[in-house]
Amino acid sequence: MDPIYDFLSGTLFVPHTAAEYLRAIGDWKLGPHIYADAGGSIDSKIKFRHEHAHFSSYMASGLVDLHTFFKNQRLIIARVLIDHFANHSDGVLEVPLVVSEDLSEIARCGQQVIDQLRSLEALFLGYGTNKTPRQLFNSEYIESLFRLLAPDDDSSSWMNITLNTLYYRRFLRQLYYTTDVSVLDNAEILTPIVSFSPSEIGIPVTSRSVMEAYAITIEVIAEFVKAITTSIDIKRTHPKRLPAALDQPALLLAIEQLSSAPVSLDEYVSGAHVFKQGFELYKSVALVAFASMQVPVLEEINADTLALGSAKQLCPALRFMHIIDNINRGAIPHPRGVLDKDRSGILEWIDKAHKGLGDPWSLKICAHLFDEHRADPRKYDLEKQVGDLTLTGHAGRVNFFVNPAEMIGDAGIWLNAAPCWVRYVGTADGKYLSWINPTDTESVRLLRLMDINTQMVEAIVFGDVWHSTWGRMAAYNDISKNTIMSAAIRELYSEKPNIRFKVRQSYATI
Repeated sequence: MDPIYDFLSGTLFVPHTAAEYLRAIGDWKLGPHIYADAGGSIDSKIKFRHEHAHFSSYMASGLVDLHTFFKNQRLIIARVLIDHFANHSDGVLEVPLVVSEDLSEIARCGQQVIDQLRSLEALFLGYGTNKTPRQLFNSEYIESLFRLLAPDDDSSSWMNITLNTLYYRRFLRQLYYTTDVSVLDNAEILTPIVSFSPSEIGIPVTSRSVMEAYAITIEVIAEFVKAITTSIDIKRTHPKRLPAALDQPALLLAIEQLSSAPVSLDEYVSGAHVFKQGFELYKSVALVAFASMQVPVLEEINADTLALGSAKQLCPALRFMHIIDNINRGAIPHPRGVLDKDRSGILEWIDKAHKGLGDPWSLKICAHLFDEHRADPRKYDLEKQVGDLTLTGHAGRVNFFVNPAEMIGDAGIWLNAAPCWVRYVGTADGKYLSWINPTDTESVRLLRLMDINTQMVEAIVFGDVWHSTWGRMAAYNDISKNTIMSAAIRELYSEKPNIRFKVRQSYATI
């Protein structure tokens, strides 16, 4: 298997056994994201750098905060629906609760709410959406569910749902009322379509393609600029791969717009351009992609969510398009040579890029997190991160602010001003390792189960993800579904509610 970072579970999967991996990382001083080598060819080590770049940029840019916000809203929506069904049952819930054959108003409305939330997540973190701003940003669905679940004569339910859905409804209203009325029905405003010749069909530039542009660039820099090797120096056993079609658009556009001469995707990815022209283009692409991912969002476990601006400032794909356009118009300088400057020179360019798209906040958030870390160096200690993944993201932003050249140009793989380590490592022999408990793989496996409880809770509620969710749970086949569901509900309520489960007949097998 290839190394791969799973954003949903915070797990980096590696093609080594637990014993091989533990040998490779030694005493864990640099965290589980660093290893000299566990043997084998350069292929997996370069792919590891690609996946670590995903982890690092996700943590150091604010994307993890945005993802956490969406994850929390999924849990809130699921909980208000579970409360409703539990209050109208005899203590046994038939799961999944919302299925396609259920024609009730609550089931229809609940499905619309979660579909809208999934589309929002696809816009900001995934492969985009074909929905218009009016469809995606209006609060009609959540308000309709609100009215069904909390009628005027039920003050207790009204107060509970009001408090639980407040931030999400406010977020939707913010996106809606900061969008020009004239473009509310234009889907291309949210997912820009580009083509590279008159005869080509247009392709969408998505947030995920921006993330891939960065990770692919870091991978090429690692192999052809830094020329990293393995301990036994086995050369490539597979030809260099081209990115998948959906991962290419942002990278293709960046190459076209930032290069001083024509460069093909194959030349860029294979490193041929490095040997022709050096690696200035790669540094420019990495800088633009990273600045595009730096969203003005701050999520804290015991504080209100801070999400500033409109979709233009919050969506990496839209940020990317505006930064590229501003470079072409001369509104901000070309990024060529910026990563060779000192720290203040790099931050100055990033600040201009942010402000050019209407975001004066993202860099200030990083500065505040750095200032808090300087005042309290133990603020991001690993033991504090166990219960709060957003602290890991804040540590990543501190590392960026300390050394932006290293963070952007090499995905911060050697940075450790504040510990920002991959939470879980999944190994080829089906075990899970973590800095939380380096020697007890079973306790780590069970702790990871609690960290992915958003997926389990959503599967309990919504039938359209029931089978796919359980299909990803092979590592927990030794634990019964009822036990896993009960644990997920207990985590959701921070207590042990008196709820039992009965799986619907048509969903009993995967």
